[in-house]
Amino acid sequence: MTHEVIGDLSNGGKVMGLLFEISYIFLWVFVIILSIFVLKLLRKEETAQSMPGSGHPNAPDFDIKNNGLPIFSPFPDLQLKAITDIDTSSKKKYELSVVLLSSTSCMPCKNMYSLLPDIANKWSDVQFISYIWGYSETDVSQVVQEHQLKPPVYILDEQGIETLNNRVYPFAYALSKEGVILAKGVVGSEESMKQLIDHAYTQSRKPSA
Repeated sequence: MTHEVIGDLSNGGKVMGLLFEISYIFLWVFVIILSIFVLKLLRKEETAQSMPGSGHPNAPDFDIKNNGLPIFSPFPDLQLKAITDIDTSSKKKYELSVVLLSSTSCMPCKNMYSLLPDIANKWSDVQFISYIWGYSETDVSQVVQEHQLKPPVYILDEQGIETLNNRVYPFAYALSKEGVILAKGVVGSEESMKQLIDHAYTQSRKPSA
């Protein structure tokens, strides 16, 4: 009887030891999976800060000194290739021009593309000009067709990106009739575009020094 009890205890100890080892392995597997998940989140956040479409679309900063061209400087003539026909006779009727910089690989930009036709209809006194970077002309053409973007639309090339010194997309400049930058900021929603335009109008109505 005693030997049977000792045997049962020994078998029970082995089972408990085995269960402990299994639980220990599961614990480490869980820790590894959790670590991988956290690393992916951190990399995703880091990528979002450096890739097109980063920033805070719903709260554009009109004083972004370290991104793009400075306020009140002339917007450069980049001589970009047009992807759509341009009606040059319509330029005089616009009080402001908004140049939207975007990328075909930028997810927030795709949201902006879908909003742009309605935004353009609401602000008929503002000319909306799209500068789109893509891996090819076909990429840009597909975006234009898919979202029914109105002209003018230009293909943003490497030289244009370097000249504009822009690292965040979608990003917009509001220009005066003379082509002077009145406002700039990240635009990822209709509200942020409205803020940009309102700020530009405020700047344009200020008396000259």
